[in-house]
Amino acid sequence: NVQDLAVYVRLSREHSGAIYAPDGPIARTHSVMTSGMSGYRMHKEDHRKIPGYYVSTHITDERAGDIIRGHRLWKEAKHYYPLNPEQFDEDHPLYNPKVEVSLQTSITDETVYWSDLDDALRELDETLLNYLSWAGLTTRA
Repeated sequence: NVQDLAVYVRLSREHSGAIYAPDGPIARTHSVMTSGMSGYRMHKEDHRKIPGYYVSTHITDERAGDIIRGHRLWKEAKHYYPLNPEQFDEDHPLYNPKVEVSLQTSITDETVYWSDLDDALRELDETLLNYLSWAGLTTRA
């Protein structure tokens, strides 16, 4: 069984704010997840060290298809910096944040088998690319 799986991009600080903005894809996803009064939902925001230091929301397997048609996996979408972002110079890769979409297997009854790995990766890739697009960021060179 697949236990951990994630895809990410590292965005420049100057462009990443659109991902975690109050009207950005992470917040809009959380709004979809909170419609209705049942089920699991979690959204975290920590801007104490730096704007966008850690912003995350969970997409449940029951609601994944409400975000992107055909999706079925429980996942987490997040924007985050390393533990001490101020220690990195602008030319260091860790100066810039990650935008990551990861499979969440710890709080779901769904199992992702090795035979489903390609489908799971496709779903994570599609989610990440859609988040970038929804934030108005270019996804092509």
